[in-house]
Amino acid sequence: MSKKWFVLAIVCVLAGSSFAAENRVGAGFNYWQFVSTPGEDGDESGLSFYASYQRRGDLLGVELAAELFPYRLDGDAWAPQAYLLVGSGLYAGIGLGIMSVDGKWADAPFIALRAGWNFEIRPNLFLDISASYRFSEKEWYEEEGIDIDADTISLGAAVRFGF
Repeated sequence: MSKKWFVLAIVCVLAGSSFAAENRVGAGFNYWQFVSTPGEDGDESGLSFYASYQRRGDLLGVELAAELFPYRLDGDAWAPQAYLLVGSGLYAGIGLGIMSVDGKWADAPFIALRAGWNFEIRPNLFLDISASYRFSEKEWYEEEGIDIDADTISLGAAVRFGF
């Protein structure tokens, strides 16, 4: 019986937050770094760029994003991803995405944890500063001929317009 009340409470919170929800679109960048370095040079990091759509309520939010990595390991990559966000100014979130490198999809999706600070800098103009950790399966690194641990940390910023 208590599970039914718990599910009902979650549905009520989601429904209540969706009435006051705001749509936001924007773009940003991340500076990313592999947690364990894959090559002898010990420097596998770079910038990625992304576009995102958010539906933000007072407490809960959802984000859909597409991130582009101009050069990552053996080639260009991109990653569609989705996040569930909790909080409005200071927030935390959990996400799921999958990496595609030169048209080849990863064998398994990655899971991401993110924390950030989202604030309004002008009416309907928001700045989002965040840090994230992605848990990924191993990836094949052609140049070195090895599997690497692809866990990644990143720091990023985005500007979004609310409507």
